[in-house]
Amino acid sequence: STGKLLFSCNGMILYDSNCVMMENGDSLVPNRAYTHNPFPNGMLTQNSLILPKGNSGLYYVFVASLTDSLYDAVWATQLGERAAFNLLMYHIVDINANNGLGKVISKNNVLLSGKEMHKIGMMACRHANGRDWWLLKQGQYDTNQVIRFLVTPDSIAGPWLQNVTMWDPIAYKNVWDLDGQYAFSPDGSKFAYVKLYSQLYLADFDRCTGELYNSKLINIPIDTTPSPDPKYKY
Repeated sequence: STGKLLFSCNGMILYDSNCVMMENGDSLVPNRAYTHNPFPNGMLTQNSLILPKGNSGLYYVFVASLTDSLYDAVWATQLGERAAFNLLMYHIVDINANNGLGKVISKNNVLLSGKEMHKIGMMACRHANGRDWWLLKQGQYDTNQVIRFLVTPDSIAGPWLQNVTMWDPIAYKNVWDLDGQYAFSPDGSKFAYVKLYSQLYLADFDRCTGELYNSKLINIPIDTTPSPDPKYKY
């Protein structure tokens, strides 16, 4: 509420307000993903998300990643072919510790596993009750699933699945799910998802149920939105 930076996350490590690694803030994902880049940082967009856990200075940190076994079976040998994530984890930060610099007090809690999820697409919106949050994550490969959880100060409920017409799930799997972001309007009534540079998904969002409705898929004119990366011009 003050606008002051409390802490941040790069998808692999938590940093305090001085941009120094928080106590117990390393290794937020399994080892193979953690060492994927020369310096541990998020592999793709929207791989981590921070939400308050009530108003006592505790915070959830959600991180999407993959198990070591899936990395060795797919990522290490076929990146771009069918390189999914299969793990959604959470950690808990107490920002009151270390004189306000924070500390990770619960780590590597598994929220969802064993499901081949798209790598990108994760965002939250405040529940209509003004206290809880809806967490939405892009769902399983070859589907138009959206996975949602209800995040409260005491628990995380879910997952619940909703099928929506966001894109052609066959055409946009594999390498095509490397880019894209979820977003909500400031009042939480609208949801948008951009897939690469060519499609925009819009829907109304019910803050009471966490469901999307009145879906609309818009093809963005490619001639008015040139890609900065030549390999995505098609």
